[in-house]
Amino acid sequence: MKSCVTPAEAEVMNGDERMLREGIEKATAGTGCKVTAVKSSGNQVTVSTQCASSTNTGTTTYRGDSYDAENTNGTKVHAKRVGACP
Repeated sequence: MKSCVTPAEAEVMNGDERMLREGIEKATAGTGCKVTAVKSSGNQVTVSTQCASSTNTGTTTYRGDSYDAENTNGTKVHAKRVGACP
């Protein structure tokens, strides 16, 4: 699967915790989930959410042009930059 990250989305992900939290809240608006915690330390970001029937904590570790993410719901992602967006 390929997806494209816009410059604006990248700016949010590279911002401070406040900017990151606002970006995640905007992206999850209307899902019934609430962002309960955001922590950024070095190359790692941890986000916790509370939904109607579950909680989830995801940790993403950035390494140059790639990242690995794992959530408490069992989702694992490895992503790598493959070029500019079309």
